[in-house]
Amino acid sequence: MEFVDHQVDVKLVAMLAGYQVHQFERFIYDEVKNRSLKLIEELLRQSEQSQQVDESSPNQCYHSILLSYQYYNLGRIYHFGYGSTTKDLSQAWKCYKYAAQYHHPNAIYQLGKLCGYHGCGYPFIKQLKNQHQVAIYQVRKFVSSASINPWSCQADYELTNQCKRHKIYYNALFNLKMSHLRLLSVHKDDEESKDSKDKMINVSNSNNEPNVTTVKLSTLYCQLGYIIVKLNHVNGENIDVTAYQYFTKATKLGNPCGYIHLAIWKHSLDGSASMADSEQAHHLFNKADQLGHPQASFYLLYYYYTRFISTASDRYADLAAAHTDRALTFPFASPLYYTTSLSLLRETGNLDPNQCLSNLKVSIVSDDYVHQNGVGLSYLTLGFIYKKGEWVKVDYSVAAHCFSRAAVVGHYQGIIEVAKLVEKGKIAIADVHTAIQLYRSVIDSTNVPNQTQAMAMKRLGQLYIKMKITASHHRGKDWIAQALTKFERDTFDPQAKCCAFYQIARIHHKGLGHDPKDLLKAASYYHKVLACSHHYQYPTYPVKAKLKLKELEKGATN
Repeated sequence: MEFVDHQVDVKLVAMLAGYQVHQFERFIYDEVKNRSLKLIEELLRQSEQSQQVDESSPNQCYHSILLSYQYYNLGRIYHFGYGSTTKDLSQAWKCYKYAAQYHHPNAIYQLGKLCGYHGCGYPFIKQLKNQHQVAIYQVRKFVSSASINPWSCQADYELTNQCKRHKIYYNALFNLKMSHLRLLSVHKDDEESKDSKDKMINVSNSNNEPNVTTVKLSTLYCQLGYIIVKLNHVNGENIDVTAYQYFTKATKLGNPCGYIHLAIWKHSLDGSASMADSEQAHHLFNKADQLGHPQASFYLLYYYYTRFISTASDRYADLAAAHTDRALTFPFASPLYYTTSLSLLRETGNLDPNQCLSNLKVSIVSDDYVHQNGVGLSYLTLGFIYKKGEWVKVDYSVAAHCFSRAAVVGHYQGIIEVAKLVEKGKIAIADVHTAIQLYRSVIDSTNVPNQTQAMAMKRLGQLYIKMKITASHHRGKDWIAQALTKFERDTFDPQAKCCAFYQIARIHHKGLGHDPKDLLKAASYYHKVLACSHHYQYPTYPVKAKLKLKELEKGATN
């Protein structure tokens, strides 16, 4: 999965801060808090009404997952003092603890973070005797969180980092491994007890629900496998096959987390996996999805969504839509964004603008899976909505806020959009020199996609040309020429290809570069946009290309 992991320049952050309207998020956080309180009350009432239903029934498990997320959401708001809520670590601790009881991985991780030792002088919630005990407590929480889902929060990264930097964390992790091995011996988990284990599995399957012993044992397997993976990583070793064996044992006991770990660690979902590995990982995520793992549902939603975008196939759109409900069991930023984007692109006639707006707004104040960029994408989408006045009144200040927030979290397209508003005088802080600074910040930054840099160069070149000063005019032509070179680079991304062809066509259509206007070449690139659009879902550039071709045809007849 693609993700943004670079830092935005400090000076640029300060510049963008001038365009941000902070009460925009404040109102949303307050709405989310009130909604979570109401949902918790409703879910608890439903649970009381169904007390006679076994807790392991599918309906009750689903309620538990929903309840865990709402408690976690409240804890996060109290933890950081979001919206108009005053920061309250004590209340955050209580909410996280409730969510952790229902196995919410992020809540378990935050409980690990909210601890310290007596006399340290900080207002921590969990008070322990010394730093050694803090390390033991945090390692247990981080392992418990990451063994449920290593992509859910920062637990996996932080555990690896702490073990590499501090010996007491490494020792705590190693000791936890030995403790888990002793627990397995208590469960008589060895080859000689295979018959009894098979019997236990059969009993579980006959009732269609796992018993308490099975759940504890499968959790133990997942944690032990994960601990072995981390110890191997910290020591710079290849993953021990024993870890995979433990994950496999967890899957045989019906634990979906085992499938998630096998997909991530064994089949390398980091872009380096072979086609066979990728297919096997996809198969494992399907298995986890069938057992109700929200992360697996989101992976499948993302998998089919990206194929829908690149092929415009209704089949992939239907497959993506089939996973939206379960993916939204944990309504993190990315599931909310991709679900909304899918609704916008499918154009089924059942589009609910209010629901789409609500999803995008909730997304920008929500937590997200690690290595995902739902928050930034939602900010960009909201920026365009407020800029164009779709479903809402045009509000350039809110649009600039959303674009600038997208830029701060690593989406440099947001900087270009802010610069456009500045350049056109749509917002208060608007002058040519600021627009130039913003465009240059994109051009001069590292880790910026080629397409985004090319767009900034084109916009900057056009800005210089408009100044109608000889020196500026030549400088503008130079920037356009550089942009043209970047746009002409081959790309396999259908969205980037459509955009590049359209921008090349515009440069030749208007004669913006050093070469004179070339309408035939412009028309050929407009046609390339249309040809490319058969395998690409977003309609923006194909629609624009059709209009420009009509304009050229009309000009030719006249």
